[in-house]
Formats: sequence, structure tokens, C-alpha cells
Amino acid sequence: MCKCSQKMLGKIYNVMMGESIREDIIMMFGQFHTQCATLGGKFLQLNKDKGWLVHPPLHQHNAKDK
Repeated sequence: MCKCSQKMLGKIYNVMMGESIREDIIMMFGQFHTQCATLGGKFLQLNKDKGWLVHPPLHQHNAKDK
């Protein structure tokens, strides 16, 4: 599942939780939302462990730049 679809699912879950009047439905979508966030965290950690996600170097200001 791509990152954009995870974000979209998260928004859908939030909307459904906010508009539902039944507590059991709210809890069900809350569980879906938690599972989706946990899976996203696992994918992020896997990407970092495998070296597939490389952070760019931090920008450092030098006295010469000014």
C-alpha cells in the first residue's frame, strides 16, 4: 500500500469515526485506524533498516554564507 493511500484511509477512518452515532462502529474504525498507523510505522522502520530511505544532509550555516 502506498503512502498516499494510507493517508487517505486514515482520513476516511477519522471522518467515519466523527460522523458515526454508534459506539461499536466508532470503536471498529478506531481499531482500523490504529492498525493502519502501526503498519505504516513498521514500513517506515523497514525502509530505514534496509537503507531504502536515505535522509538528505542537514543544511548548516557557515559564516562565509552570510
